Amino acid sequence: GLKAAEVNMHMIFTGNPGTGKTTIARILAKYLKAIGALRGGQLVEVTRADLVGRYVGHTAPLTNSVIQSALGGVLFIDEAYALYRGGEDSFGLEAIDTLVKGIEDHRDDLVVILAGYTKEMQLFLSANSGLASRFPNQIEFPDYTGAELYKILCSIARSKGYTLDAACELPLVTYFDRKQAEDAATNGNGRMARNTLEKAILNQSKRLVADPDASLELLVVGDFDEVFHSLRHTSVTYKLKLSDGDIKAVQGDSGHAQADMVTEVYGHIIDEDRRKNAERMEKKIRLPYRRE
Repeated sequence: GLKAAEVNMHMIFTGNPGTGKTTIARILAKYLKAIGALRGGQLVEVTRADLVGRYVGHTAPLTNSVIQSALGGVLFIDEAYALYRGGEDSFGLEAIDTLVKGIEDHRDDLVVILAGYTKEMQLFLSANSGLASRFPNQIEFPDYTGAELYKILCSIARSKGYTLDAACELPLVTYFDRKQAEDAATNGNGRMARNTLEKAILNQSKRLVADPDASLELLVVGDFDEVFHSLRHTSVTYKLKLSDGDIKAVQGDSGHAQADMVTEVYGHIIDEDRRKNAERMEKKIRLPYRRE
């Protein structure tokens, strides 16, 4: 039969922080070993600090040492654009030149993945004339949507032994969508979901002190206080299930009395027995509602 042709597997992962670049690199390393494309399958994660030396003559040996440790596996360089800080950055340029040579010398036994912001990576590729041609596989990692971040949060929660009350979904998705629209680059994407959950777990522990009989596994809307206070000042529409038979649509506009109503409803939802007291809440708050 025909001899199998060698394929260039070096890649560039671009996208904002928290979009899963490192996670995919780890999975890819295991996959390439499983199919026999790599003999080791290890993933070596490095940054500029691991490749650039502190004095003249230190950078090349340091970079070569990192390359040697990654042979048989994947070398993942996070924030790779930091290697190039302009034409006067001789240390960074030396690291790039050494990396290019190492890629060529070990092209059958090494996969290199460069990761970073999209615009910065385009500038980085211009630092060496042979760099772009050695990385033909460029993959863009888009920002997560609010619904995707909610699923990530739920997945992390399950891994920690927690479950979310059904009433949490709409406020969290709305919150995540708004945060992503404001500044997805600095919010951290998946990291934002993890941080939001960790704050909720801390708030739940405080709530359990006041109510020892409450469920240890259940996270309710009131535990997500950051989401709660953020949405209070945002024009939103919620459908909150306050009882088994009624679904109430509550509209809140910043600066209007209805926003305070939303706040009051959330305050009641914090209680573990909120469904049991739904009728009493309905008479007290007197929110307009429609039955479905």
